[in-house]
Amino acid sequence: MEKINLGIVGLGAITQMVYLPDLEMLRDKYAVKAVCDASPGVLDAVGSKLPQASRYLDSKELCKSGEIDAVLIANSDGFHYADAMEAIKNGKHVFIEKPMCFTKEEAEDIRAEAKKRGVRAMIGYVRRYSDAYKSARRELEDIKGSLHYVRIRDILGYNFLFMKENSGLFRFDDIPGEVAKEGARKSAESQAKALGERHAGREGFYGYLAGLCCHDFSAMRGLLGFPKKIVSAYISNGGSGLYLSVVFDYGSFAAAYESGIDSQKRRDSTLEFFSEKKTVKLEYNCFYYLKQLPDTVTVDETVGGEHGRRIVTPSYFCPYARELEAFYDAVTFGAPIETPPEDYEQDIELFKMILDKL
Repeated sequence: MEKINLGIVGLGAITQMVYLPDLEMLRDKYAVKAVCDASPGVLDAVGSKLPQASRYLDSKELCKSGEIDAVLIANSDGFHYADAMEAIKNGKHVFIEKPMCFTKEEAEDIRAEAKKRGVRAMIGYVRRYSDAYKSARRELEDIKGSLHYVRIRDILGYNFLFMKENSGLFRFDDIPGEVAKEGARKSAESQAKALGERHAGREGFYGYLAGLCCHDFSAMRGLLGFPKKIVSAYISNGGSGLYLSVVFDYGSFAAAYESGIDSQKRRDSTLEFFSEKKTVKLEYNCFYYLKQLPDTVTVDETVGGEHGRRIVTPSYFCPYARELEAFYDAVTFGAPIETPPEDYEQDIELFKMILDKL
């Protein structure tokens, strides 16, 4: 089997805990040939476990490498757009962790440049690749036209509450100050451009939309399509946390969305679909620091006056590995991509709609 020679930009938590283990599992499809990180300590520590991979402190140099066919971009959000464009301009296929970028113009640039160069670009919306997501989509086939109500919920504790108990991450306080400042500057400038004068000062909230809510919106859109409009949107703050409530109008039914982040050590990430006699609940349990937990689908159905419940665990296969399989098929066989750049552009539009409704 032909392997993709891969370069990785960003060796932080998700790369150490998810991508490297999954790439090892998929070693018949991938060969990691180059790695890059702004931290010399992390680069050396992780790189020492990948003796076949060249090491880079500068992502531009990695993108120019003739050793690689594709680049996985998983570094700080502020660098995603620039590094994706650099990789694409050097003829490399790209897998970009969310957020792909922050503005509509940046998203259009990535889409257009990938088309121009004849390379594939895929966004890391892992929930769209879960086997449970696919199972839920099948369960919805017979009720999608008769839905009464949908509820989307994503309430979670801060990542560090889980990561400190489930990882032995390599972390060093040695990223050059100018690199950290550049990432913060790029992120701030892009978010300010996306927000415009009307919403100036909401950069932190925009980062929340692009960092957490995008996963939920992507799954919602994948199963229901794009909403007709937004009925209401409300932010509430409490302690160190933030909570968001949005009601989406789908014409014949409403989809109520609630998300929040706080200091409780739990995850509650679900999409629930209600019809007259059938309810389908998709529950996301697998996260990069809890990837051993399977996603599930619960189906409640009343037939002939009898109510029954099925709990389906489609597989224990990691959704992140499914993403990598999909990227491999796209690059190697030209398979269609479920989450291309134009898909992310729809989330940027949703971000704007929510901001306008606040």
